[in-house]
Amino acid sequence: MPPALLKELFGEAVTESEGDRLIHILKGKKFKGGLLQLELTLDRVTFDIHATRNDVFVFNAAKFVPKTAIAKLILFCVDFELAAGTRVIVIQGEQCGLIGVMHSVINGQATLTNLYHEKLDDELSSLVLPVTQLHPLWAVGDAVKVKTGLHAGLEGQVIAVDDFDVTIVHANKVEHVCSTYDDASKY
Repeated sequence: MPPALLKELFGEAVTESEGDRLIHILKGKKFKGGLLQLELTLDRVTFDIHATRNDVFVFNAAKFVPKTAIAKLILFCVDFELAAGTRVIVIQGEQCGLIGVMHSVINGQATLTNLYHEKLDDELSSLVLPVTQLHPLWAVGDAVKVKTGLHAGLEGQVIAVDDFDVTIVHANKVEHVCSTYDDASKY
């Protein structure tokens, strides 16, 4: 990960030498989820991820980060693959925040359909973007926490996904949550 990208992701919270240590420790690591956001604060480590516990085991050594550093780290897995039918969110570029469904992938370029974004031009029915700009959205079985709205703070597991609506189960009670990527986070 280039130092410039680290600086962009971490802001001023991480010095160059701290960034170098992160690069050294994380060098060669791969994550099944493709995208991993890691927040390091004081002695606490919280994950907003689409990955297994084993995938993030390496971060148990998070004490190497100085107590003053608060960092967000985004890693892209080199073998990140998405299949047709996967619901995704655009995480880079001009279309950042756009949600869609993968129609096909050819030579690293994904064709998205069923597009959704608050500021989206209604005439746009499909879009072709590099796979590296995409991240899987919700899937049945994902553990999630609702960030905003009527169900803010609710934690549970996704049991159904219908277009852009997500149903989760919490304490054996089923709740329907109208979801966009900004409304909830995976963990």
